[in-house]
Amino acid sequence: MTDSTTDAKGVFEDPNIVPPKPDAQKEQDVEEVDLPTKAGVLTEDEKMEKFGVIPEGTLISFDQLVQNFLQQYEDAKVEYKKLQEALDNMHYTSSITKISLQELQTKKDLLNKLAGAVEALALYKKYVDPECTDREFEFDDED
Repeated sequence: MTDSTTDAKGVFEDPNIVPPKPDAQKEQDVEEVDLPTKAGVLTEDEKMEKFGVIPEGTLISFDQLVQNFLQQYEDAKVEYKKLQEALDNMHYTSSITKISLQELQTKKDLLNKLAGAVEALALYKKYVDPECTDREFEFDDED
C-alpha cells in the first residue's frame, strides 16, 4: 500500500519533469511588415492619390471602357501575384510577425469586380447592342 502522507510530488508538480509556464508578462518582439512595400506594389489609395480619378461627365467610347477594364484587370492580377509572392517568400523568425493582408484582399475584390464588369460589357454587346463596337474582345479570368 502507498502512504499518502509522504513528501513525494506528483508528475505535474515536479519542476524537473514539467518545465514552468513561460512568464506571461514577458514582452516578445513584434515585427510589423508592410506587405505592399515589400512586394513593390502601390495600394489602391496610393494609386488614387497619384493618378486621380476621371472627372465626372467625361465620356469615353465603349471600346475605351472595355480596354480600360481589361488593363486594370491585368494590372491588378500582376500586383496580386506580387503580393502573394512577397507573402510566400517571407522568412519567419521566432518573433511575432504582424502582417496586414488588407491590400491582398483589396486586390482580390478588385479582380472580382473588374471580372464582373467585363462580363457585363460582353453580355451588353451580345444581347443589348451588338452594334456598340466592331471590335471583339476576349476575357480570360482563369488565372
